[in-house]
Amino acid sequence: MKKFVLFSLLFAIPLMAQPKGKLLIIGGGSRPAYMMNKFIELAGGFDAKIVIVPNASELPRDEAWDHSSEFVKLGCKNVKALYFNREQVDSPENLEALEGATGIFFSGGDQAKLFREVGKSKFFDKIKDIYEKGGMIGGTSAGAAVMSKVMITGNELIVHDSDYVFFTVHANNVETVEGFGFLDNVIIDQHFIVRKRLNRLICATIEHQLPGIGIDESTAILVEDGRYFTVVGESGVVIVNPTTGKKLKNNKNGMLSARDITMHLLMDGDRYDMKTNTILTK
Repeated sequence: MKKFVLFSLLFAIPLMAQPKGKLLIIGGGSRPAYMMNKFIELAGGFDAKIVIVPNASELPRDEAWDHSSEFVKLGCKNVKALYFNREQVDSPENLEALEGATGIFFSGGDQAKLFREVGKSKFFDKIKDIYEKGGMIGGTSAGAAVMSKVMITGNELIVHDSDYVFFTVHANNVETVEGFGFLDNVIIDQHFIVRKRLNRLICATIEHQLPGIGIDESTAILVEDGRYFTVVGESGVVIVNPTTGKKLKNNKNGMLSARDITMHLLMDGDRYDMKTNTILTK
């Protein structure tokens, strides 16, 4: 009997951990109306309570106004933007503002700033709870980068050149820190194709041995069950998977080396399984 109970619990844990909510992770830039309408639909429609968290921005009120106006123009009737710093994150007003919310949206800016002000708080725990119970979580640019557990900050640790950002594949050059962890088995990057960010994603994926997902501007991935995603938008999503290959010894100049890495370029409507790292048939 004890063995049966233990067996049941072992198989129940993954099922309990599977989130019921969805993620809309946007690579930055302009957001097509059909993309944002999908967010609204999955958050519960035009009457759903949507909360905007603009803390990534140095000008949070301006950023919040832009996003609030966007949602209102699309027909939303219950949009609330929050303004706070780290000391205020767990205020009763903030926690109360999340009550009844079924859509949370993180603005662009600086993903490290966003995590510093929001991460590891009761406020964030409530957002995670909203997601796990079926809520819709979205973010653009920095608000996309913060979605993964391993987060690229945008800083270079070894090669500093403002004119040619991430122009090498040096080992230990790409700074990563802890992100929100809505996705713990991939690394998210954004503005990907427009800003030529393949070098830094390759480095991050090889060093962490996790697949990387580079989302271009005006493009998003819609994540379901914490596992599957569909590409939505005007451009593409690049997947770099180092786990199919082998990391080799760095060369004498400190450059990373690897072989048999897999790369995919996905477009609107393409679907992907992040657990098995396979493209799904439409």
